[in-house]
Amino acid sequence: MNKIKCPFCYGDESKLENRVIFQTKDFKVKPALGELVEGYLMVVPNYHVDAFSFCSKKDLEKLRNLIDKLKQIIYKEYGIMPFVYEHGTGSKSNKFPDSVTHAHIHIIPHEIKNEKEMLEYLQMEKIDSFYDISKLKDENYFYYENQKGEMYVKNLYDRKDLRQYFRIQVAKEIGKPDKWQWRDYYFMDLISKTVEKLSHLDKNLD
Repeated sequence: MNKIKCPFCYGDESKLENRVIFQTKDFKVKPALGELVEGYLMVVPNYHVDAFSFCSKKDLEKLRNLIDKLKQIIYKEYGIMPFVYEHGTGSKSNKFPDSVTHAHIHIIPHEIKNEKEMLEYLQMEKIDSFYDISKLKDENYFYYENQKGEMYVKNLYDRKDLRQYFRIQVAKEIGKPDKWQWRDYYFMDLISKTVEKLSHLDKNLD
C-alpha cells in the first residue's frame, strides 16, 4: 500500500472541507473531515511535521495560545467547552500507510460522558504542562485535554487498534456508532454549518 499524499500540504483550499476558517502566521484552522458534531475544528501547522511533539517550545507556545482562543470561541458560539486531542506519530514508530502524519490537533465541542472509564481503559497519565508532549516524539501517543483543561498523555506503542479511539467514543455517544470513520462519512452538512456559523468572526487569530 502506498502512503497517502498529505491532504494538509496538498489539499485544495477552495473546497468547503478544506476551508481555512481561522489562521495565524504559523497555523491554519479548518473544519474536520468526519465532522461528527458542528463546530469540530482541526489545527494544522503551515509547515509539515509529523506530530506536535516535534515542535519547538516557541511553536508550542503559539499553538497553546491558539488552542485557548479557539476553546473560548467554541464556548461562546456553541455554549459548550470543547475537549482537545492529538494522535501523534513518533520518530521510531511504525507509520501506517493510510495515516495522515501531518500534525493536526482536534478540538471537539462535546463532553465525553464516560471520561473516567475512558482514562482508566487507556491508562492515560496526567501531566501538568502542555509542553510535556515534546517528551513523546519517539513513539505514537495520545494527547487529551478535557473540558476543565486537565491534560493527559498515553504512549500507544504502535497500538493501531486505538488510532480512532476518541472519534469512536464521540460517535457512540451521539448515536452514530457506525459512522466514526472520516474516510467514509464526511458529514458535509455539518462542515457547511460550521463554516457558515464561524465565518463572520475575525479570521486572523495572531
